[in-house]
Amino acid sequence: MVRGEWQRRAGDLLDVNIPAVKQMNKRALDSLDIANLPGLIAVGTFKALIGKSFEPHWVCQIHQIVAGTDRSGLTRAFRIKRSRGKPDSTTLVEEVKDLAQTISSVLRADVRGWYHPVPPDDVPAQPTEAHREEFDRWLLSLSYGGRIIRYGCDRYLNPLNKKPQVTRPKVRKQRSNPVWLTKL
Repeated sequence: MVRGEWQRRAGDLLDVNIPAVKQMNKRALDSLDIANLPGLIAVGTFKALIGKSFEPHWVCQIHQIVAGTDRSGLTRAFRIKRSRGKPDSTTLVEEVKDLAQTISSVLRADVRGWYHPVPPDDVPAQPTEAHREEFDRWLLSLSYGGRIIRYGCDRYLNPLNKKPQVTRPKVRKQRSNPVWLTKL
């Protein structure tokens, strides 16, 4: 998942707000019907990649594996609201074919070039030495595990025992009128 508002100019990578990105991801996964999906688990990484356009820039994305729902549910949860004047956003949902390769790709932590997943943009940008230095400074500024995204599991990737949410009807209390409004 790539959001246009997460993009940063080269030199501004330290300005990325990873907790806000994680919160947005949590809200999207929470929007799925949790009562019917108590076993929903997602594990991934927040990544910064070099994008190519008129000038190099950082394209930030969430790359995660989600278990416990289907493609249509994920597409609905991560749908993009189009707005004028904002850079492009992209969400790509693919079925996992080779789990080991997918886990390796999701947890990969080096600086790479980004390319749009929809053809014809299929040649990634090449990071320069300056991009690598900025990326390394950014990594060093993060807390341990700051880029890891987990949903529905603990830090050891054990599933959380979530109870299904129970929706209770709201009961409105009857209020009595004040003394000065009662009929005599």
